[in-house]
Amino acid sequence: MRALPILSALLVCGSIAFGAPLHAQSSQPFDRDGWYTWQVEAIDDAPSWCCYAKAHGSAATPGCDLDGKTHSYGASSDFPYDVTTIRVLARSERGRLTRVRAVAADCPVTGGGNVNDLGDVAAAESVTWLMPVVEDRNSISRDALAAIAVHKGDAAFAALEQTARTDAYFRNRKAAVFWLGQVRIDEGGELLRELMRKDDSIDMRKHAVFSYSQSAAPDRESALMEIVEDSGMASADRKNALFWLVQTDSSDSIDYIQQLLTVDD
Repeated sequence: MRALPILSALLVCGSIAFGAPLHAQSSQPFDRDGWYTWQVEAIDDAPSWCCYAKAHGSAATPGCDLDGKTHSYGASSDFPYDVTTIRVLARSERGRLTRVRAVAADCPVTGGGNVNDLGDVAAAESVTWLMPVVEDRNSISRDALAAIAVHKGDAAFAALEQTARTDAYFRNRKAAVFWLGQVRIDEGGELLRELMRKDDSIDMRKHAVFSYSQSAAPDRESALMEIVEDSGMASADRKNALFWLVQTDSSDSIDYIQQLLTVDD
């Protein structure tokens, strides 16, 4: 099973995380306790996310058990599910969302009792349901951002951009930047390049460089090289760009590093 780069560091299902108070908005349908599910149109080339269980000595088995406590979560080349649409899974308890996950529409899902199926939902409306979870800034905020990242349309991108630029919770900013790099680099590339160079936080500049280096941006190597060569930037930023340039392991980056190491006689 091949997971997306660095995915396991952000998306690992564990014990149910309690925390996000649900904002009182009439547009939100979560008026009863329990699991809800709905489907939205996915971005092009969305990852085929699902849950996986693996017994000792056996291959991974796909399927999300809503009653389960732990399982891995990610994308596998062994199970290339259709991701024209994605399924959002959310648990409401005592007026609070306690779990949020987005999976491929064909990913097997079991358990959860009487799951409230909301059917097909416009991506923009789904974003309005999930953003209060992001704004509450706790352990499931990043799960909501991951779900929003694979929603098709301008509303999802605008939510990620706003979070990446201005959220007071640094972990939310990092998650938004990460997903812009992983799944929306065509839209988010300009923003990431800006954050790499101009953000006030050195930690965000470092994270933006990392996210860009892990993306499929066609100019990722040249963008990092420009930072390395920019004497107007802080030494720490230039060193960080050089580090992640090495990690791309592309022919262009290897040639560039060899040139840097060449010493004229």
